[in-house]
Amino acid sequence: MYYIDQFKNNVANGKGIEYYSNGNILYEGDFIDGKFEGNGKFISEDGRYYIGQWKNGLRNGKGIEYYSNRNTLYEGDFINDEREGNGKFISEDIAYCIGQWKNGFLNGKVNIYNANGNIIFKGDFINHKREGIGKEIDEDGRYYIGEYKYDLKNGKGIIYYSNGNILYEGDFINDKEEGNGKIIYEDSLLIMINGRMD
Repeated sequence: MYYIDQFKNNVANGKGIEYYSNGNILYEGDFIDGKFEGNGKFISEDGRYYIGQWKNGLRNGKGIEYYSNRNTLYEGDFINDEREGNGKFISEDIAYCIGQWKNGFLNGKVNIYNANGNIIFKGDFINHKREGIGKEIDEDGRYYIGEYKYDLKNGKGIIYYSNGNILYEGDFINDKEEGNGKIIYEDSLLIMINGRMD
């Protein structure tokens, strides 16, 4: 059931409120011809909510999704109820990513940050998975630059020491050094590898 402040031709037009059957608010904001249109707040039954722009009853434009504890979940662009365009997603452990979205998934260039605000990955995503070229940085400052497939290091890549010197250069399969490559230890000792690395 719902209560609307303004009607035109027996349908909701203008400012209004729609309620769940238990009396909790479902939507508060603008209506055109009985549909959410303009700016409004939608509250899901699990307590999460969205504040932003609507068109033809769907989230379209700029908006913010919130967890039930009022922390931000996602802030950015929406098209036809899906995250699409540019947006920032914040996980419940306060790590976050900023990047491009399509059909509700990360697609395009993405930066991922840890809880301290330090970047831990920068690169390409397809359908919410790392795919293409990326740079990944670990807690010790070592970093990998190279190819990703199926969300894992697959293909050619280089691992660097935190000072920028090369540690390993060569092939990767499923996040492991495997195939042909070379390891350079910090004392400048070079070991060439052909085949599987254990």
